Amino acid sequence: MITKSFRMTAVAALLCGVSAMAVAAVAAGTYEGAAQGKLSTVKAAVTLSQDGRITDVKLDVSGETPELGGAAAKKMAPAIVEHQSTAVDGMSGATVSSEAIRKAVAAAIEKAGADPKKYDVKVAKTVGADETLTADIVVVGAGASGTAAAVTAAEAGAKVIVVEKGPAVGGAGKLASGLFAVESSMQKAKYKNNPELLSQLTKDQLFKQLMDYNHYLSSASITRRVIDESSSTVDWMNKHGAKLELIDWNPQQGQNPYPIRWRIYHR
Repeated sequence: MITKSFRMTAVAALLCGVSAMAVAAVAAGTYEGAAQGKLSTVKAAVTLSQDGRITDVKLDVSGETPELGGAAAKKMAPAIVEHQSTAVDGMSGATVSSEAIRKAVAAAIEKAGADPKKYDVKVAKTVGADETLTADIVVVGAGASGTAAAVTAAEAGAKVIVVEKGPAVGGAGKLASGLFAVESSMQKAKYKNNPELLSQLTKDQLFKQLMDYNHYLSSASITRRVIDESSSTVDWMNKHGAKLELIDWNPQQGQNPYPIRWRIYHR
């Protein structure tokens, strides 16, 4: 009983200490701060009450990747208000954007005349119950390669578990361009009225272009296999909802002088 009572008293004192550190008299109002994110300047508008409590946080991460920096903002803004702390968890996969959000909020707090360090309070993390899962195959990381491996294994009849720390699957594959689509059904459908062009968009032609470009220093057998598997891989990815598309402009600037070459690629 003595131990339990001591622990409860200690926890209460700790919580009171956290609250006291995060609150200091300021001029009530909304203050703005900014910090460099991954792709843009992240802006924060922080509203403080007269006793220094954070009552609202609005974040402008419009220049960041929506699925990463945008998702981090949606998670972190209410958490900062709830815990009265800038030391809330960020989001895996959006480390730079998350840190920029913390710095932008801290900069706004400093403009209010408060000490940002007093709001840099560690937040206790909740831990879920242990759970045991069984599978034939465990894939760690649901990026482009991990997702493809997991789907292939599942199609073969294996029970698969995919472990991913980020908020969504795909990883950097969601930002990729230049995936080969040569002789895929999408390419044939898009250029069905241009047989002359299609006659140039062939696996043999692409193989020759790539080997010439690399001065025959790359592995011919690996290059050939990647090209030969490209059309069926693209069709397979679309069947599983990858939402690939052939586009009418070229994001790969180095390919712009070669319209025949870049029409081989997917975005």
